[in-house]
Amino acid sequence: MTVLSPRLQIVFKETKTVCFGRFVVDVPRSAVPIWGKTDIPLGISVFHEGANQVQALAQAFVDELKNEKAIYHNDVPLLISVDEVTQPLGKVITGYEGFEAVNGLKVNGYFKLDNSGLIVESRPLRNRREKVVAEIIDIAKRIRLSGESDIPGEPGNCIENGFLPDGASAGKEARAELIRIGFRLKEYPDTHFSIFTGPSNPHYSESNSLNVESRLIINAFDE
Repeated sequence: MTVLSPRLQIVFKETKTVCFGRFVVDVPRSAVPIWGKTDIPLGISVFHEGANQVQALAQAFVDELKNEKAIYHNDVPLLISVDEVTQPLGKVITGYEGFEAVNGLKVNGYFKLDNSGLIVESRPLRNRREKVVAEIIDIAKRIRLSGESDIPGEPGNCIENGFLPDGASAGKEARAELIRIGFRLKEYPDTHFSIFTGPSNPHYSESNSLNVESRLIINAFDE
């Protein structure tokens, strides 16, 4: 391990453990996590105490699709369907991805989780619509609300305000899990470091390790 400078030893005297994706990291207690976009493999966002906000975003998405026309389909609206879901309470909204309405779709799920809200976003091809809808509902059923200090004891992915445990198909097929998180320090307000985890590069063996990236982060703080 890299020996920290005296200044950093003070900053790291008290630490906390933060879970992101399938990893945990010890950061100074004063560090503030800043989450980026999460895809595991669909885009997932948990809105803490944001049930009403998610409901409003669902209606805005419906209105957006209704107000745009598909020029190659007799100018019909881009909205295809709104499917109500009872467990958890929510809806899955499907529309064409663009006004040409050729192969791509927008399929988004909007759900209520107690007083919080969940949005699952996807852009599948038309022939994958049913599979993606089922996957969105499965994610909504599995996801759990969690706080910054919660460390799960089972396989899965930590995301902002939530934890998604692995489903029955975990390990059976390659899944793109893209997690982005950053940290800001009160002691160094002009310093920000970020972490991105994703599938390893089969043509670059070192991409299987966090060692190179972690050394770069430590050095950046030490300067």
